[in-house]
Formats: sequence, structure tokens, C-alpha cells
Amino acid sequence: MGPLPLHGIIPPLVTPLRTPWSLDGPSLKRIIEHVIGGGVNGIFLLGSTGEGPCLTEKIKKAVIRESIRTVSDRVPVLINISAASFLETIHMAEYAAREGADFVVLSPPFYFEMNNHELLRYYRSVADHSPVPLLIYNAPRYTKTSIEPEIIRELRAHQNILGLKDSSGNMDYIRDVVNERGNDSFPILIGPEMLLGQSLLIGCNGGVCGGANLYPNLYVNYYQAALENNIAVLDRTQEIFRLIQSNLYEVAHSPMGIVIGLKYLLWKRGLCSYQMAMPVYEKLSTDQKVIMETLDNKIMQL
Repeated sequence: MGPLPLHGIIPPLVTPLRTPWSLDGPSLKRIIEHVIGGGVNGIFLLGSTGEGPCLTEKIKKAVIRESIRTVSDRVPVLINISAASFLETIHMAEYAAREGADFVVLSPPFYFEMNNHELLRYYRSVADHSPVPLLIYNAPRYTKTSIEPEIIRELRAHQNILGLKDSSGNMDYIRDVVNERGNDSFPILIGPEMLLGQSLLIGCNGGVCGGANLYPNLYVNYYQAALENNIAVLDRTQEIFRLIQSNLYEVAHSPMGIVIGLKYLLWKRGLCSYQMAMPVYEKLSTDQKVIMETLDNKIMQL
């Protein structure tokens, strides 16, 4: 692992909302200052944790515009431009570039599946049109398409395709991608937090970790411990990650449990509201809230 253009902890920022159809700009600024103050190495906007696919174009553009202005070149800003429409994807890449984004991130289209030849043409076509460098986003849970290591090898040859964000949760896949890459300057960033330590130790370059919205210092220190091969700190923090998984992400018993849990505790901290982009999820029970708050108090006292 080295200081590549993208490395370290890059939180997938939640999108604070006043209503399902309006952005909470002041809260967005508070969360950005919170994570940058915690030492993060970048910010990823409009991903799964940011509820990107559920947002209107107007809100997406407001998130991009306001976030880049708030960050003000302190850390790189990555924008998820994934969409089922090729033209919408290109238009969002162009908008992100005009506003000053450093990178765009692209998953395969989520509706019609693609074979490998089509996948190669799709990524190359978007990369040809994108004014800023592009990261491949492997998220088969959401797209039904897994981007195989040999496809990534071919895409690496494109001068405007710079790295990979993997959210597969498959450690064998991650090992294959690292081995396929070798030692060149092609950053590999990991989404699932429970695999972050293993991934860093075998040569991945950072994590796009939802928990860093709440605890940026915890994740930044974990990344530093991996650089130093400090196994004691990694093991101790890994136990905290397990608690975050079970007592925060899974408590709501919902596929959107990660976002529900993060927004609830961010609301308790006064950083944003508890409003979801899709207002269809069940409200947390008193017992669920107590579990989350107990975890938060424990971590804050460490």
C-alpha cells in the first residue's frame, strides 16, 4: 500500500434531507466538516449509503455542488454517476466535472444485464466521454453484474480508468483482483468493513466505510494500523467493527439498515435529520434505539 492518488478512508457520505424531495444543506456541511476533521482521505457522494439511486436529479446536483464547495480542495471528492441511462450517466459526469469533482465512480447499469464484451464497451465509452478520471464500481448485489478480474485487467489499460471500488463482500474476489493488478498504481478500495483489515493487509489501498460518517477517527486509525502492520490495534478495532455491524447496521432488520442506523445516530449527535429518501421504512422501536445509543456511547468513550 502506498500514497496513490486515492487511498485511506473515504466515507460514503449520507445525504441529509429535510424532506424526501429537499436537501438539508447546513447538515451536509456539518457532516463534511465532521469527517474531514476526523482525518479522512476523501469523500464519496451519492453511493448506496448516500441513497444516491433514490434521489432526484435536482438533489443529486445540489449534493455535488454544495459538497465540493464545502470541501474546498481539502480532500478528493468522488461522485457516483451510475444510472441505467448511458446519457444520464454522461451528463452527470460532465456536471460533476464542471463543479470541480476529482473522480467519478461507475457501476454497471442496474436494469439490463451485460455480457463481458458489452461491459467492456460500456466502461470504455463512459471513460472516453468523462472529463474526469473514472473508478470501476463492482456492486453485484445491486447491479446483478459482477465485474470479473480479467475485465478489470483490460479496463486498467484505459488512460481515464484509474481504480476500483469493490462492494462484493467476496474475499476470494478481492484476492484475485489484487493478484491480477500486481504492484502498479491502480487503487483498490473496499466497501464492506468486516473485510477491510484483510484487504489492506494483502495490498488494497483503502476503505469506503459507512461507519466513518460517525467515527472517522476510528477508521483512520485502523487504516494507519494496517500500514504499520499493528495487528494488536487491528484486532481490537475489528471487534468494534463487529459491534457496529450487529448493533447498528443490522438492528433495524431492513436492507437499508446501515443508512437507517447511521442517520439515527447522526441525528442524535445533531449532525442531520433522520429523514430517509424513501419514507417507507419502519420507524425504530425504543429497544432498537437503546441498542444503537448504547453502542455509540461505548465507542465515544474509547
